[in-house]
Amino acid sequence: MMKTRSKLVLLFLLLPASILNEAFFRQLLQSRSPTAVLESAIAKPTMLAVNPLVERIVLQDSLYTSTKASRTGGRFVNGGGWQVTASADMLVYDLGTYIENGSLEFMLRNFRPSQQNALQRHHFISMYRNPWGNHHPAENLETVWNLHAGSYYNPGVKLLSWTFDENEQNTINKNDWNLGQTYQIKIVWNGRQVSYFRDGELQASHTHSAEMQLRYLFVGRDFTVSGDLLTNYQNNQ
Repeated sequence: MMKTRSKLVLLFLLLPASILNEAFFRQLLQSRSPTAVLESAIAKPTMLAVNPLVERIVLQDSLYTSTKASRTGGRFVNGGGWQVTASADMLVYDLGTYIENGSLEFMLRNFRPSQQNALQRHHFISMYRNPWGNHHPAENLETVWNLHAGSYYNPGVKLLSWTFDENEQNTINKNDWNLGQTYQIKIVWNGRQVSYFRDGELQASHTHSAEMQLRYLFVGRDFTVSGDLLTNYQNNQ
């Protein structure tokens, strides 16, 4: 569970199977108005190095004073972004369809898990096939990936994923984070594979026996609870 002094600020762009070029992200990182950069990119799709077979933007949310998500708590920050202020804060997006090939891109700043999370584990961003947003029950009906922070993984984070066979894969990446740095985070799933990138560098990749099918995006936390009935894991949130 994040302490109330934790701060998580995010700017999201969800692109099915699209790859943004380096020049675009350099412009986005250096801009004082990332919302304007994103709007320009959408208006001029030539800025995107896109697979021509799949180029539809499913969700774009600047988090500028409002959100397209169902929101619980947190606050919006100047210039665009949403910040966690309490342990129950979350954003939940329903994409309206199951996506088997896609990517989630977001900018993350003021984030260092080893300073902000005193307990063992916390799912600070997750995607699920189903709306319950719980890491454990009915796993044979679920496909999921999530990023964990917590004392188990300090100073880094863990990528966990599985598909319908309940064959959980997880990778702990020990790369540290800097509170003063803005990071470009990208999660890509193509069929049976899911990969996690930080600033363009691959951090972890998992390959499963079945295709990922993802619809619900949880930011800040999800609905996984402590003392889960199936596993009795403690301190999941």
